[in-house]
Amino acid sequence: MPIIKCLFYSVVTLLVSFNLAAQNSIQGKVIAQDNQEPIAGASVYISNTTIGTATDGQGLFKLTNLPQVPFDLNISSIGFKTKVLRINPSKDTLLKIELLPQVQKLREVVVRPKGDDLWAKFGSKFIEDLIGYSKFSQQCKIENIENIMLEFDKQSQKLTAFCREPLVIVNKALGYKIKYWLEEYEYSFRSRRTFIAGYPFFQDLVRPKTRKRKMRRYQKNRDKAFNGSLTHFIQALYAGKLKEAGFQVDLMKRVKISQAYKASIKTIDTVFYNNNTVEKIYQSILTKTKNEQIAKRCLKSIKNWYTSNSKKSLRIKLMNRLDKKMAVEAYELSKDALNPEKITVSNYKVDPKLERRARGGTINMIVARDIDVNQYVRMVNSRAKVFKFQDFLYVTYRNEVEEEAYQRSRIGFRGFVKKQQTSIITLPGQSEIIIYSNGYFYPPANLLAEGYWAFEKVDQLLPLNYETAKQKK
Repeated sequence: MPIIKCLFYSVVTLLVSFNLAAQNSIQGKVIAQDNQEPIAGASVYISNTTIGTATDGQGLFKLTNLPQVPFDLNISSIGFKTKVLRINPSKDTLLKIELLPQVQKLREVVVRPKGDDLWAKFGSKFIEDLIGYSKFSQQCKIENIENIMLEFDKQSQKLTAFCREPLVIVNKALGYKIKYWLEEYEYSFRSRRTFIAGYPFFQDLVRPKTRKRKMRRYQKNRDKAFNGSLTHFIQALYAGKLKEAGFQVDLMKRVKISQAYKASIKTIDTVFYNNNTVEKIYQSILTKTKNEQIAKRCLKSIKNWYTSNSKKSLRIKLMNRLDKKMAVEAYELSKDALNPEKITVSNYKVDPKLERRARGGTINMIVARDIDVNQYVRMVNSRAKVFKFQDFLYVTYRNEVEEEAYQRSRIGFRGFVKKQQTSIITLPGQSEIIIYSNGYFYPPANLLAEGYWAFEKVDQLLPLNYETAKQKK
């Protein structure tokens, strides 16, 4: 992805694509760190591309036709830890690479794909997180699935996976055979977040004897996977042509649900916390709910909140008496930072549509529409730019609609609706990324993607040196 780091609520690290240019080369030798012996048959390739080779009997290799921009060189061999080097093609031309022996300690609970209850329970979850669940995913197959090992930690409620050798994934939709070195997989059932890190190497299934009809199908599907993708977005961003490429970008903030309501609709009182204040709140809730049991539960929550050391505010929703799932009114209580005996009480009617959009007590708010993203981009040198922004960018791709499978995976699905593809990106910790004209960005872990870009996984993954039919002309 990627390294696939995309947030779905799940999080995957996306690597993106670039085109080939210069005819320069790098060469080197791969040896074992412990005994300095050459490693024959080690895979040496540029991550997420079709550019790669294997070392000979003396551990030697040579790669040609390299991209002009910096790239990640992956060196891996069964029995050794995978090594990833950041390569500057204008400087790093002769390499000596040492690999550490792999010592894989198996834990007590190891789950294999065949004949195991835990694989039956979690195997499909892992495959869906890695491969995806789009139409293209139905044409993907892991040929050596028996080598995948799963572990489930009941205490932390985390599912992990590892594999001693690269996964072999055949994608008949896009026409690639992928060797995928799975470095890390973790899914937390508590936070509902997924993290996947891996290094794919692509082999094109197109051969001289491949039928033209199949080649056209591959090209059509590849272009569909590229259009609207994160790589496409970065390319258009670098060129300053987001609108021409079909993208609209809005500035978004993620705020507490209470901040989404205007102060003008709220009744706000700042009072001292005492028995008289608590009784007034209780009577107000009792009057509105006409239910003594509910009012007492609210009263207990207020007392527990105040006596706790929590600095967070308390929000109580009063539900519709006929529709228990629909909130009609809210009370919010917050403590004064300087005087803990003083509290602020807010009361207001809630908007059911706004409440349904909330996740984990927060809501996404568009604060500026159709912004000029060029304000967040500055030139570093003739081949690279810095991309840095705060908060979130809400990206809409207007030229394609979302897949039904994606909408079905969303909370509150009520039937397929033709809707433009939307994604959300952020740079955590006020970080930044370097972007290049061909869509590559670095470091990939600095950008988190949610929404439709998180939906696009290995089933829609293209090599970094892929060119669309339009780019080839």
